[in-house]
Amino acid sequence: MDKRNSEHKNSGDLGRFVVLNKDKIWEYEQEVRLIYDLVSTKMQAEVLLQNEGKNIDIPFDHKMISKVIFGCRSKEKNVNSIIQKFSVLEHYPKFQKMNLNPSTLKLEALGITI
Repeated sequence: MDKRNSEHKNSGDLGRFVVLNKDKIWEYEQEVRLIYDLVSTKMQAEVLLQNEGKNIDIPFDHKMISKVIFGCRSKEKNVNSIIQKFSVLEHYPKFQKMNLNPSTLKLEALGITI
């Protein structure tokens, strides 16, 4: 924790700073970030690298996902694709899409009915 808190944008490792820090403006998101050490993990055999190592698949219990929030610019085909993937797994978390309210100019989460 002390190492994380000592990171700053001029510390020489901008990537680590970006991953480990979040601006106060986004604290309402209650986001969970997964940092996975591919070198020292005992689950290396279960991890699947894709896209020339740019993406990784890590096994986890998909039922841990309780809500999926799509951004207001998400394309409908992408939203439908993600919902379909959950449908195949027979797991239906709460789906919402952010919408810009034209009256208040504030973002609001609207439920998606499946």
